[in-house]
Amino acid sequence: MTTPSAAQTPPPATDGIWQQLLDLNRAMLTENSPTRRRAKLLQILAELTRHPAQLWLAGDGTSAFAHLPPVIEQAYTAQSPITDPDAPVFVAIPVVHPELARTVAVVYGAFKNLPPVVTDALLAQVQLTAKINSLDHRTGQLMTIAEVSRAIATELDVDKLLQRVADLLTERFDFQFVHIFVVHPERRWVELKAGRGVYVDYARHELSVSMDNKKGVIPWVARTGQSALINNVEEDTHFTPISLPGVEIRSELTVPLVFGGAVLGVFDIESERLNAFTPNDQWLLETLAANIAVALRNAMLYRSARWRGKAAESLRQIAKVVRARESLDNSLIAILEELAGILPLTFATIWQKTERGYRFKTGYRLPKDPPTGEMAHLWFDRVVAAQSSLVRQPTDPVPPLAEGFPPHHSAVSAVLAIDEKIYGVLVLVHRKPNRFGAEARRLTEIFASQAAFLIQTAQLLAVQQAEQQLRRELSLAREIQESFLPDDLPSVPGWEIADKWKMAKEVGGDFFDVFPLPDNRLLIIIADVADKGLPAALFMARTTSLVRATAVELHQPRDILARVNHLLAEKASQGMFVTAFCAVLDTATGEMTYASAGHNPPIVVRPDGQLDTLRTKGIVLGVMDPFHFEQKSTVLNPGDGVLFYTDGVTEAFNDAEEMFGEKRLRETVQRMRRRPAADVVQNIHDAVMSFAHPYPQSDDFTLLMIRRDAQSPPKRNTHD
Repeated sequence: MTTPSAAQTPPPATDGIWQQLLDLNRAMLTENSPTRRRAKLLQILAELTRHPAQLWLAGDGTSAFAHLPPVIEQAYTAQSPITDPDAPVFVAIPVVHPELARTVAVVYGAFKNLPPVVTDALLAQVQLTAKINSLDHRTGQLMTIAEVSRAIATELDVDKLLQRVADLLTERFDFQFVHIFVVHPERRWVELKAGRGVYVDYARHELSVSMDNKKGVIPWVARTGQSALINNVEEDTHFTPISLPGVEIRSELTVPLVFGGAVLGVFDIESERLNAFTPNDQWLLETLAANIAVALRNAMLYRSARWRGKAAESLRQIAKVVRARESLDNSLIAILEELAGILPLTFATIWQKTERGYRFKTGYRLPKDPPTGEMAHLWFDRVVAAQSSLVRQPTDPVPPLAEGFPPHHSAVSAVLAIDEKIYGVLVLVHRKPNRFGAEARRLTEIFASQAAFLIQTAQLLAVQQAEQQLRRELSLAREIQESFLPDDLPSVPGWEIADKWKMAKEVGGDFFDVFPLPDNRLLIIIADVADKGLPAALFMARTTSLVRATAVELHQPRDILARVNHLLAEKASQGMFVTAFCAVLDTATGEMTYASAGHNPPIVVRPDGQLDTLRTKGIVLGVMDPFHFEQKSTVLNPGDGVLFYTDGVTEAFNDAEEMFGEKRLRETVQRMRRRPAADVVQNIHDAVMSFAHPYPQSDDFTLLMIRRDAQSPPKRNTHD
């Protein structure tokens, strides 16, 4: 400003002065434009004082006070005109009104050359003009409120709505920093959604805070629902500065967006000037907030309805996936993709529960390669123990694959369970904090249940397919096993031959055979493959074929076993072997030569009750080659019998977990020694079945008894 010259110009005539004042008053009352009112006032002042006049009305929403001499603040504080002692013609005139913004008119002019009554009238006119302009400013504010309300009335996108409000506030009122937050009460989080200024551009993530943060004006307003007008942030205990180069906040005005008693959001205005905000600014923001809260509530309801509709559509898509019965991995990926479409996430994973921990099953948007093998995880254990879902807290363990994420990253996990059967856990992770609340938990639980159903269905289908395959194998194994058993036992004069063979539910590898050799001899073979199902049946078939083929050429039991052992060992199947007992009986003399390949030793029963056990040294077939099998012989005199059996007889268990055992078998044989062979094997069978009841038969059951008639003439022979 330039101080007017000290040279004085004679004042105009008094009548002219009054006429000018009347013209000014009329113009002030009839002119609608604040600009034209101000121009008219300056024109009259210049004409009256013969000097240029300058006028500042600080209530215009400008920042005039930042550029004027201290006398202006003094005039406002004193609420009376003040003349600058250094410039006698410089007068500051305050306009005092309890509801208006601070307004000061500063006038240059030679007031001392005017009559006092004229000076008073002129000063009153200046004050009137300032008051009218202030009222116009208030009217402009109300019009802006109406404009903002109209602009947001039909906007249902929350982000667009709030950004539009921030833009209008900045454009209409020249606020330096504008921030608008949305409150998430279920997550206890205040999230920055829109704004203008350097903070929004460079510190957006730092402005979002927890509602429970004890420091910060924004969380305090979100918790209490009260406005905060701070014209010197250094004097406020809640203010927390955010460091940005070249920016120093000195004033802050924060008001809540309240609807139905609930705080939906927060308006925050900041400035680098001290005393930047007035009660009128607070009134303006609170009035705007009341209107915007309604629009925000509508937009939130609309967004929630759309979100729920999208979630329902995602569930329908998952239902289609379930019905389509695609591969399990593809179905689980589809679940994660649908979740990514309705929930914020950086990546998602599904982990399958194992006996010792958890194993990675599948994932979506993985930040790194997943671990292989089983792993333990404390947070997963908590989720499983809760049988529900959990939102990760900052002190909780870091989920797998989120190593290196910010410490306060977000995660929600839900258990995959059906009827207390645990299948695994579903995990969603986001790099930013507080991204998952109650709605996210509920939705994650729903999708986790679908994933659990898919895994359960896949497992049940796998079991069903395995059972079907097993039934096919068992049926084929039975056919193979039965095809290699003798249809009819040979009829030999003076001898009884009886058998009892019963296949277990799980097909084993028992087999036996009795077929004639030259010179009144019989080959007797009984064996047991150490396995179940189709592999055992095939191994048994191979062994039986080798025995029959070998017996055509070789007639000694030890030689037969040695040749079969060699042939089996040449093409040994991993873990497969067979026990066997081979004997050659001379039906004319009763002499029986025998060798064993690790099989249960047969029992010889004499008419007087004596029991002999036929033991020789030998190993199972197909394990080690070559091997020399020990061979012995005995004589079956008239009335003598020999019982061959497999371990399905002696290893039958009862409900007390006791085995039938060799002792009970020997007692039964001894008790039935004078009975026909067919009666002996039937009685043994009945005794074993009665002992094991109600337990089902767990292994093949094979009995073979050869008994010499009591009337046959005895023939002596030499024993080995």
